[in-house]
Amino acid sequence: MDFETDPQREARRIRLDNPSGADVGGYVDEAGAERQNTGNADAPYASVLGRVSASGTSAPTVADDETQEILTDEFGRIWARSVPGERELERVTTAGTPLLQTAPIKPLGEALRVRWAGVSLVGGAAAGRVLMIFDTSSTVTANTVPIWRGVILDAGAGYFNSIDIEFEVGGLEVTDGIVLAVSTTLDVLTFPGAAEGFFQLFYTRG
Repeated sequence: MDFETDPQREARRIRLDNPSGADVGGYVDEAGAERQNTGNADAPYASVLGRVSASGTSAPTVADDETQEILTDEFGRIWARSVPGERELERVTTAGTPLLQTAPIKPLGEALRVRWAGVSLVGGAAAGRVLMIFDTSSTVTANTVPIWRGVILDAGAGYFNSIDIEFEVGGLEVTDGIVLAVSTTLDVLTFPGAAEGFFQLFYTRG
């Protein structure tokens, strides 16, 4: 599609200042009339041509390949608003009993995204531990390679060694499932001699 020309940009500015103007940007409704949508100061929309399919699930329905007007901002970007309740954080904790690894969280046909993960070790656990995250739907075994690892620093005598990490920019994506475990080596999983980890995990689906 073509970029907005200077005359088109000026016409759009006029439409924003005067919503009753004849040159309106918007969508075509089921009756074939143009529905006005001039945008606002936060989202100064401009009209561009696009193609749509009648197989869509939301009104208005149109014939295949019928020319429609979609709305973008002045830089050609299409914005999507997050729906309340969509991709809510789910939380898993293992407080109460230390574990070698967490029970697998299965995606049920959709990708999962780790948003925050952490572990605290039982008092007296030796230094040199690593928190590992695995993309799997089953429990992990020794020598398994993780998709992410973080060294658990030694806080010194009298303190619980721990680590927590927040994954930004969409989180850490997994496809098969999520398992967290504590290792005594960095490259591959080596279980400690006893269960040491109190794990916590926040993740989203999709």
